[in-house]
Amino acid sequence: MRRFIFTLTLLLISILVLNSFPSRGSDFDGQLDHDVNPEIAEQIQEIKEAQHAVESLERYASVPPDYFSPLVGYTEEAAERARSHVASSSSRFFLRPDSRYLGAVVAYSTFSFHHPRTHRRVFAVAMLRLRKHREGGFLGEAYFPEGLMLGEKRDLWQRLNRQATFDRRDLIRHFGPLALHLP
Repeated sequence: MRRFIFTLTLLLISILVLNSFPSRGSDFDGQLDHDVNPEIAEQIQEIKEAQHAVESLERYASVPPDYFSPLVGYTEEAAERARSHVASSSSRFFLRPDSRYLGAVVAYSTFSFHHPRTHRRVFAVAMLRLRKHREGGFLGEAYFPEGLMLGEKRDLWQRLNRQATFDRRDLIRHFGPLALHLP
């Protein structure tokens, strides 16, 4: 009898606890409630910004949509790679107008790194938003396709690098000293 009362008590407590959580029943419209977690809205916006920048890159490079994938938006690891890359005097950039912001450009720069878990060399393009006299913004990084033949990868790498005629001094001279400060 004691076991029955104990089990019944646990069952009632479980029902009360479960009913205290918000329900996503038939009235759930599938939309995120941004008031519950405003960081979600910010992350979605950051990914949209990075996606827009990579789509512009793909059109410019005359490659199919979703060619550069995966796309990584702002992460602390990716931002640190970008800061390190931007600090290098050998880094080169090419600029494309940013249609989303008046007077802004997206600076693209190829780089490679060794993946921390797989130790494989990853070829990527860093994307930064630059505006005169404003702090720069790291949009994300887009990766060259994994299965790409070495010759194809080299050809595209060289083609993008031929377009990259701006170095860090040029960017600072044109956009101001805050441009390459990436928070």
